[in-house]
Amino acid sequence: QALGGADVLTSCCCAFDKSISLVALEFEPRTAAAPPPNATMNVGAMVSSTSTDVGSPVKPYEPPGMMEVRDKYGQLKEVMGTFNDKVSKVLSDAENQFLQAYRAHMTDVHRELQLLRSKLAEAETSLQKDEQIQSLERDCVWYKNQRNQLDSFVNAMHKDLLYMKEKYDMLQKDRDWLARQLKASKKQQRLLRSDMEGRAAWT
Repeated sequence: QALGGADVLTSCCCAFDKSISLVALEFEPRTAAAPPPNATMNVGAMVSSTSTDVGSPVKPYEPPGMMEVRDKYGQLKEVMGTFNDKVSKVLSDAENQFLQAYRAHMTDVHRELQLLRSKLAEAETSLQKDEQIQSLERDCVWYKNQRNQLDSFVNAMHKDLLYMKEKYDMLQKDRDWLARQLKASKKQQRLLRSDMEGRAAWT
């Protein structure tokens, strides 16, 4: 876009230079002098001047202020000659400043992008840690439930063990009592048998 603007300015300068050249050609000195429109000359004076200036070149006619116009035209032409260079230098400086600002802006954007990427990585790592923590908390709750179930099972088994031990003691006492009763019954049976045998022998 900067180069396009320089081309447009150059074309405008060339057109303006051509216009100034055409205007200057209109005011160039002519070979035949033209009398001013409001000039009144005496015929005798014209004859005398013609007779006295025979053989001398005719001085060309110049409108008033033509020298000033030529000076201004020269100055304008000189300015227009350096105008393209000045415009090109201004555009080049503007382009360099724009490129420097663009590079600085892109550097800031790249730095901010790297910062956002690092923050995103930290957020992902934190999220993974949070998921791990939640998973560990779920495992902890499951193990607590399992511990409570095992504790209740152990308590029930302990109660059963106490009950079985008490029953075993009772059965052991009953067995001892029955064993003593059996021994007493056997002893009484032997006594009765020997008594019956003795009576049978007496008869």
